[in-house]
Amino acid sequence: PVAAWAKRYTDYARLAGGWSAIFSRAMDLFGMEVGLTNIAGNPAVMEATIAHIGNFWEEYYRRFARACRGHFDILAFGDDFASQRALLIDPTLWRKWFVPIWQRLFDIAHQNDMKSALHACGSVRAIIGDLIDIGLDILEIVQVTAVGMDPKELKQQFGKHLTFYGGMDV
Repeated sequence: PVAAWAKRYTDYARLAGGWSAIFSRAMDLFGMEVGLTNIAGNPAVMEATIAHIGNFWEEYYRRFARACRGHFDILAFGDDFASQRALLIDPTLWRKWFVPIWQRLFDIAHQNDMKSALHACGSVRAIIGDLIDIGLDILEIVQVTAVGMDPKELKQQFGKHLTFYGGMDV
């Protein structure tokens, strides 16, 4: 059925995947207050938790992408790690803990002939360059009312390297 569906919709961008939270899942496990407190007070526990969640998603998407190969054009991921004003974690720490995981996930998309898309609400401007550097092709959603997320400025700065999908106040 997937092959027939994919063949019927070759004129469309066919997207597979979805919510694959790493930061948000860690916060779900601990609760937001304890999770954020642990980032500062017990970083080893948070780093290990994040690594385990990342390992799970890596294996999940490796199998999922293999099954989707040839039927879909975009492999989509999602996580929320920003507020309306900034990231919920220091960008340096985000780069240390999350960049290796997201790079592996984006690589899985590319290894299976798909573009990579990431849903991330809020003010993520501080790390858009990092996301591009590790292989992100599509950023969804551009929350235009968040700090630093002006669509015109984003297009001017990053538009040669990144497709922006969506642009609304969520």
